[in-house]
Amino acid sequence: MNVLNEAEVTFPTLNSCCYQRKDSSLRSLTSDATNRHSGTENNVGKVRLIPTTCKHQVPLVFHEPHMERGFRVIGQPWTYYFWSIFQLHNETVNVWTHIMAFGLMASKMVSFSFEVDFVNDSHTWPLLAGLLCGMALYCCSSGAHCLQSRSELVHYTAFMFDYAGIGLYGLGSVIMHLEYCSEDCFYDFAHSVFIPCGCIFAFLICFCCSISKTIYTRPYPFVRKIWQLVPVGGIYVLLISPIVHRLVLCYVYGYDCNESIPYHIQQMFWFASSGFFFTSEYPQKLWPRLCDHFFSQSPTVSHFYNDLYIETDGCSVY
Repeated sequence: MNVLNEAEVTFPTLNSCCYQRKDSSLRSLTSDATNRHSGTENNVGKVRLIPTTCKHQVPLVFHEPHMERGFRVIGQPWTYYFWSIFQLHNETVNVWTHIMAFGLMASKMVSFSFEVDFVNDSHTWPLLAGLLCGMALYCCSSGAHCLQSRSELVHYTAFMFDYAGIGLYGLGSVIMHLEYCSEDCFYDFAHSVFIPCGCIFAFLICFCCSISKTIYTRPYPFVRKIWQLVPVGGIYVLLISPIVHRLVLCYVYGYDCNESIPYHIQQMFWFASSGFFFTSEYPQKLWPRLCDHFFSQSPTVSHFYNDLYIETDGCSVY
């Protein structure tokens, strides 16, 4: 690859890689890339995006089921991974779904700030907490998918931050749903234990997901999904309980059927859809190699449905 002019970025096309590589290929590729970088380290502002490679040239921890290509080369400077969000690889869409969702939630918070007083009105603080927790989730997730390919240590660390963001958002949702979505009778019954239980589940999400990430190796057994789904499902059952109570009152007793009910039903559907694609390996299991770089990966589809869930959940609360 030619040396670039200052502050110039090139976006190479995907390379066609061989699928039978020895371990020495990985060492050679990393060494060559490092040497090329060292030769230009004095040229400030130069960013070089190395073509993506196949799974046989990256460590096992970076492998994904039924995905063969589109892996970024490990051991590169931090700037390479930041600029790689403009390169086509198997994390590009994952990063951008979270970046765009972060921007939408930030703009929503700014819009709300013109309508309510987040500083002096304590009734709006749960809404502010939910928005900030959602933004923290998107920040952690986009950063994890952006930077995780640098090394195995960064990979594990980045996704532990991602799990912490998921737990934090769950806690924010627990606070919002208790304050804004519960009937008086439900609030009086559950308010003393609702948020403490949310804190416990938020901690368990980070703890269980991190433990399952480190004790199991690829190909991951299904029991790792159990480690992840139990705390996430637990906090969802908790935060959805006041909404289920309202749905029962509405559809069984015809009480308090307001305009937020359709949003609640939608967000439950989006969450179920996100969970299905998170636990499955579809659609890439149906079309191996065809889903390596595009929207049709199960994690990406799961992220998309999760973004819809968070968006409709915010609409139902506000």
